[in-house]
Amino acid sequence: MTTGSIWAFVIEDIRSVYDADNQVLQVYVPLHEMHSSGGLASNFRSMWAKFQGTDSSYVGTNGFGAIAEVHNTYYTIHHVAFGNAQAFPTADDKFQVRVPSGPDAARQMKPELSALAVCRLTAPFSTSLYYSERATVSSPYATQNQENYVITELLEVWIYDRKSGVIRVKLRPHD
Repeated sequence: MTTGSIWAFVIEDIRSVYDADNQVLQVYVPLHEMHSSGGLASNFRSMWAKFQGTDSSYVGTNGFGAIAEVHNTYYTIHHVAFGNAQAFPTADDKFQVRVPSGPDAARQMKPELSALAVCRLTAPFSTSLYYSERATVSSPYATQNQENYVITELLEVWIYDRKSGVIRVKLRPHD
C-alpha cells in the first residue's frame, strides 16, 4: 500500500435515534473541529476513530500547605481528519443518514452499526497535538490530552452492520 492507496478507518463515535413515526433509524457521525496544529486550514474537520481515557486521583499540596484530592484524566484521541467536509451533505457539524427500518429491525441493528471513513492519505499525512491543564486547590482537576490525526481526503462514509458486514448506507460527496 502507498499513500495514494484507498484506506478505510473504523469510526467509533457514531450515534443513532429511532423515529417511530417515519419508521427510520437516524444515524449520526459527529464532526469535530480540528485543533490548531501543523498549519492546516481551519476548514479541516475530523471524526473520532478511537477514544481512550484513563482516570486516576492523588493527594496534592500547594506551596502554602493546602491539601486537595486531585482528579487526573488522560485522554488519547485518534482522529481521521479531512479538509473536504463541505463536499458532503452535513447538518449541524455531523454526517446524518436515514436507514429505513421497522422497530424490531432497528432494535437489532442499532447496537451493531458502525461507520467506515473511506479515504486517501494527503500531505502532511499525520500530525499530533498535546495539551494539558494543571490542577489547583480551587479546581482540583488535571487533564492531559494527546490528539493524533491522520490527514486524508474523505472519499465516502459507509454505515454498516459490524455483525453481518452489510453496508446500510454509503454517503458520498455532492455530485
